[in-house]
Amino acid sequence: PPVWSFQGLTGTLRFAAEEISEPLVWSLIWTAAAATAAVILSLMLGWSARRSRVWNLIAMATLCLTLAAPGPVAGMALVLAYRQVPWVYDSPAMIVLAETFRSLPYAILLMWPFLRSFPQDYLDAAALDGLDPSRQFLRVVVPLSFRPLLAAWAVAFAIGLGELAATIIAYPPGVSPVSVVIWSLLHTGVDSHLAGGALIVL
Repeated sequence: PPVWSFQGLTGTLRFAAEEISEPLVWSLIWTAAAATAAVILSLMLGWSARRSRVWNLIAMATLCLTLAAPGPVAGMALVLAYRQVPWVYDSPAMIVLAETFRSLPYAILLMWPFLRSFPQDYLDAAALDGLDPSRQFLRVVVPLSFRPLLAAWAVAFAIGLGELAATIIAYPPGVSPVSVVIWSLLHTGVDSHLAGGALIVL
């Protein structure tokens, strides 16, 4: 029967690393871009919703739509939306868009409550110092939102890196996100190889 050994573990990790290292590096880059986009969108939506009833409804609709849409539906929507735009459709931008779509609601859920409770006194003091609303946002709100922004980015990054349902439909030929590589290994029956790849990703 199969037995565990340290030599077997190192050999499995070395073998899996050769296959998964390049997809993992590119996936980290794409996911970082998607997480950054999700955080920026959530920040802008949350701040706009603080001041406007219309933007409040837009932010709520965005949250509900992105949270409720199943992954395959989101992936197919991206395919239908961008298949006539080759420079997007045939590039890793599709992966970034899919991961952004799937991680956006969680970034909104983290940023919106913080922005709604942002102390008005800080903004009033900045206005008295002569800052217009855009400079208040850049010089007061953004620096004081560092911790929620970091938390939202980390959550969006974790969700995006493991996202499969939309990515597997939207990703273009010639690139392989790490989630798709892991998914393909699930169907080969090579248990130790799969475990080695999962350990490297972890």
